[in-house]
Amino acid sequence: MKHLTRLSWLLVTVCAWALTAPAQSNSTFSQAEIGSLAEIKNKRRVYVEQSNFNAHDLILEVLAKDPSLAVVSKAEEADFIISYDVDFLDLGNNQRALSGQLVIFTLVENPATKDQRPRVLWAAPKHKVFTTGNTFNQEAVIGGAQEFIKALQSARLDAEVYAGARKPSPPAGAAPAVQPIETKPAAEAKADPTTQPTPKKRKIENGQYLPDPDAVPEPPPAQKRRRIENGRYVP
Repeated sequence: MKHLTRLSWLLVTVCAWALTAPAQSNSTFSQAEIGSLAEIKNKRRVYVEQSNFNAHDLILEVLAKDPSLAVVSKAEEADFIISYDVDFLDLGNNQRALSGQLVIFTLVENPATKDQRPRVLWAAPKHKVFTTGNTFNQEAVIGGAQEFIKALQSARLDAEVYAGARKPSPPAGAAPAVQPIETKPAAEAKADPTTQPTPKKRKIENGQYLPDPDAVPEPPPAQKRRRIENGRYVP
């Protein structure tokens, strides 16, 4: 009974912490504006923050698989920025909970203070419980970066469809469009383009074609009748 009570308390603690940890560990984004990936659909230059060196290298490996993106070395040169923050909570009983969050954001100017503030375009929180000693969740970083690439590609595709540059894909399981049924003569003519008979070869002698024995003889030309007066043809 005591074991079940402790387990229930542990589950409640982890769930409550998971809901609040991202906001606590990413206080930089607590007052940030909210945007969408559509704002960077045509952007290429990305800067990856180096607050977590392990995550930094893993994120670069994932970004390198997308040739449409170019990693820059300074945030000032980037069109958007990728940040990965982690936070831990000691749950006791050799248990530690980890919360990691991959955030895609841009910097916009605050008209009131003239300084820059973040505008969050996309985020992927990841939570996992470890035994004491683990301080890094590699799967969370790689999975978050891969999800971002897919989401960005989807935003680009949606923009092309909206602009009319690409026809939307048919829904999954949709029946193919019905093609018109061709008539039998048209189908045969399409299958065999040589619909005309092959001309028959004729023999040549002394530079002239010999008469074709199979040819139908042409009728002789009709002769015009002439009047005769006094035994002579009248002109």
